[in-house]
Amino acid sequence: MNLDKSKSYLIFLDRNKAASWDYYSPAISKGDLEGISFKTLSEYRGCDYQYSVDKSSGTLDSAFWSFFESLDCSSIIDRCRVLRQMDTEQAREQIKRALSFCFHFFQQYQFDTLITFCVDRYTLDIMVRVAKHFGLEVIGFGGSFIPGTRRSTIFGEPQSIREVTEEEVIALYDKLCKPYSSSGKPAIKQARMAALKWYVSSVVRYIYHYLLLHKIVGKMHYDYLLVKRQPRTFFYNLLFNNKKPFQLFSEIDLKNKLWEKKVYIPLHFHPEATVDYWTDSPKKAYYLDSLCEVISFYGNKGYQVVLKEHPAMYLTRSASFYKTLLQYDNVLLAWPFLETLTVFKYIDKVIIWTGTTGIEAAVNRKHVYLYSNNFWDKGFFKNWKEVDQPSTINKAQSLEILRGFLENITGK
Repeated sequence: MNLDKSKSYLIFLDRNKAASWDYYSPAISKGDLEGISFKTLSEYRGCDYQYSVDKSSGTLDSAFWSFFESLDCSSIIDRCRVLRQMDTEQAREQIKRALSFCFHFFQQYQFDTLITFCVDRYTLDIMVRVAKHFGLEVIGFGGSFIPGTRRSTIFGEPQSIREVTEEEVIALYDKLCKPYSSSGKPAIKQARMAALKWYVSSVVRYIYHYLLLHKIVGKMHYDYLLVKRQPRTFFYNLLFNNKKPFQLFSEIDLKNKLWEKKVYIPLHFHPEATVDYWTDSPKKAYYLDSLCEVISFYGNKGYQVVLKEHPAMYLTRSASFYKTLLQYDNVLLAWPFLETLTVFKYIDKVIIWTGTTGIEAAVNRKHVYLYSNNFWDKGFFKNWKEVDQPSTINKAQSLEILRGFLENITGK
């Protein structure tokens, strides 16, 4: 990312400042900021400014109320994993608190550009909207399946930020035609260790952040509210759901258990921005509901649905999630570490929410059907309800999709 010395920058950092800088590092590092005018903002202490939603919104002027009335609060609530767990009045109050802070902040401090993560919570959603309202350029960065890169995006929308050579496109095409290690795809030992660390962190944060800082001190930070809803079922899953919920572990299982008519759905890491904010409708942020909708539709059409758990969700997903899905007779749950290309050998039809498994499926000549419009789809694929119609693309179209993806990423 090229920074302009004539401009001033505001950089958003999360609770873990070192991890935030590491996240930005494929696009921008502290070294790149030498000689650049910049300040940092966080919802936690340790930056130049603190983004706080602890105080009541108080007395607000007509400009604030005009902007507030222009917001689709229902959409903001549905998209945010914290707000949709609250009653409507409390959720609207949190929106007003965030909006009040951002209005006063951008009125008081002048910047040319805001650099932030892609939106994954209501506080960032509001911050981005208000920054744009006050004329700031907003640059957001999201995850990428190519290690050492970041996507340039705010709400999952595609952005063309660089020129791509034909060699780059062909190299990625060839890579996706065989098994590969993508970013965020852990091995089983790594997944178990990550799940244990996440569990310990969640327990500590529940006691310190939720019970002490939120319930007793009254802090309203996003993370302090979120941790209450995060499942702390690692040891239960390790004892009872280590392998039990899963029904497909090998290529032999695929051969023996699949119906003649079947579709494949890769489960998302959830909750996260790709479901909450990147899907084309706020109602699709209710992930389990949307899965049940799709499964029941295919059941009525005589299709078996193979669901493969995301490796990074192994041992962390609530057991009730699996129990709900396995109530459907047409569902088979695949082992998270079963290779995707092995699944592709036996299932030609892949149903996609958002994310890049759809790219992998398309490149490998699978029929791809969209539950939600995607940043990469180029309009090539059928809707998920048109599953009886063909929905494949040729190599030239695959290369067009990959070119668009590569134009949207940055790395060093």
